[in-house]
Amino acid sequence: MNVNNTTVKNNLTLTNGAIDLNQKTLIVDNPSPTAISRTNGYILSDNIDQDFNSKVQWNIGTTATGEYIFPFGISDTYIPFKFNVTTAGVGNVSVSTYPTGGTDASGVYSNKPNIVTNLNSPLYPDPPAPGNAINIVRRFWYINKSGGSGIADLTFSWAASEDPLSGTINTMIAQRYLEQINKWEYPPLDAQSSSILNTPRYVTANVINFSPWAITRNDHPLPISLLYFNGDCKDSIVVLNWATASEINNDYFTIEYTNSLNDEDVMWTPIGIVNGAGNSNTMQTYQFIDKPILRDINAEIIYYRLKQTDYNGNYEYFSSIYVDCRIDNYINTEIINAYCEQKNNCNVVTVLFKMPGEINYTIKLYNVFGQLLATTKGISNEGENITQLYINEPLKESVYIVILHDNFQLKTKKVLLY
Repeated sequence: MNVNNTTVKNNLTLTNGAIDLNQKTLIVDNPSPTAISRTNGYILSDNIDQDFNSKVQWNIGTTATGEYIFPFGISDTYIPFKFNVTTAGVGNVSVSTYPTGGTDASGVYSNKPNIVTNLNSPLYPDPPAPGNAINIVRRFWYINKSGGSGIADLTFSWAASEDPLSGTINTMIAQRYLEQINKWEYPPLDAQSSSILNTPRYVTANVINFSPWAITRNDHPLPISLLYFNGDCKDSIVVLNWATASEINNDYFTIEYTNSLNDEDVMWTPIGIVNGAGNSNTMQTYQFIDKPILRDINAEIIYYRLKQTDYNGNYEYFSSIYVDCRIDNYINTEIINAYCEQKNNCNVVTVLFKMPGEINYTIKLYNVFGQLLATTKGISNEGENITQLYINEPLKESVYIVILHDNFQLKTKKVLLY
């Protein structure tokens, strides 16, 4: 059975056969968890749908709780998606899922959702394809809700034929894709459970936020992200600061320096180690102080880079930065302050900053989860400047991160906004 956009006002009973959504939306306008029931019928989900056009919207409302079962299936396996509302407030919930197909990593990668830009892993740090494609379940999900609150346990199911190309392990994990920053969020492992012995296989995760989801092997999670890395020099002492939006099995950072990038064989020298946070899905900040006793005291321009090492010994390098320690250095780039134009209804943030001259700049605002909230670009004047960031939804009272890029430096500042 094929459907156009259809609304079910009372109950939907699936006795036998399949409903093919065919790039349409099926709306269930009944908040009862029993509004959809089945015997042997199911909602077909066996076609590649990279824009998630085929979806089921269940109008749950903002007061209901309970387990809502979206009865997806393919020809030989029932693969329901379960949405167990534990805290009311979710509103209308829409779910879309599709198989990637593909018999190799490139095939899986080419069929990923159009809004997903990467499947990169710390073990495969260099984009583009295929990244971590061999280690993910060959199916994607997109979950959305209209309510401003609400918490749910999500259970993702898939067929054995959709297992990762590299095979399954005892622990599979669900990971959410952050569209704002094009990164995969670190999954809260203590809030997940999985089984690869059942038919279908499944993973259950307790979540607050929704968007595209993938299932991956616990030993090959999707990527961590470095939010920023910068340095300031005063009296030949360099203070290095960096932050991560998420971390997976992060043992430690090694700080390395060199005096020049012009040599054919650049020699990087390690000067310190800073312990990582291990596993984290919130922003972590770090600092390292480099005194001249650790490097050449006569160096005026110093280049630094970070090497991040996992518990299992795998490592990756992040892009290098440079710090200018010359006494006659130009006026430093600086974020002076950031504040809300209207208290308690903050959707416009004013940023005051200092620049050394007419320079292209970019200012970004992040929350503590590393999600990009707003961006603005412009050309500065010498001295103090002012600009504004426009947010789609009013900010909740919290600490936020303002990041300023120019042609030469990157500056950050934590601010309390409300």
